[in-house]
Amino acid sequence: MNSTTSETVRLIVASNGSDYALTGNQQIVRLSFKTKAAMGAGSINVSTGLVADGDGEEYAPECFGKTFTIISVNDVNHDGEITLGDLAISARLQNTTNDLWNPYTPDVNLSGNVDTLDLQMLVSAILNQ
Repeated sequence: MNSTTSETVRLIVASNGSDYALTGNQQIVRLSFKTKAAMGAGSINVSTGLVADGDGEEYAPECFGKTFTIISVNDVNHDGEITLGDLAISARLQNTTNDLWNPYTPDVNLSGNVDTLDLQMLVSAILNQ
C-alpha cells in the first residue's frame, strides 16, 4: 500500500460452528501490521462494521481508529539512527535475558533473545543506509 494515500481493507470472518460462537462484549479481530524499513506516523480507522449472530440478526459494532508511530526495530538505543552504537549495545547484551535490556531493544529480529542473527541484521542495516 502507498504510505501517502488512504487504502481500504475489507474483512469477512465467521466462527467455526456453534462451539466457537462469540457472546457478550468481546474482541472479534486483532490486526497486526509489519512495516518495510519506513519510519513515520499514521492512523488506522475502522469506519464501519457489521456483526451477525447464528440466527442472522445483524448488529452494528462500535468502531474506532488508532494512531501509531513507526520506529525502526533496528534502532536499539532509540536515537532515530541505526549506527555502530546500536551494534555495540546489542553485542554487549548478546545472550542476556530481556530483564537486562531496558532501556534498549537489542532483539532486532524479535526472536526473544539477542544472538548472532541480531548482530548480522544490524550490520546489514548499517551498511545499507
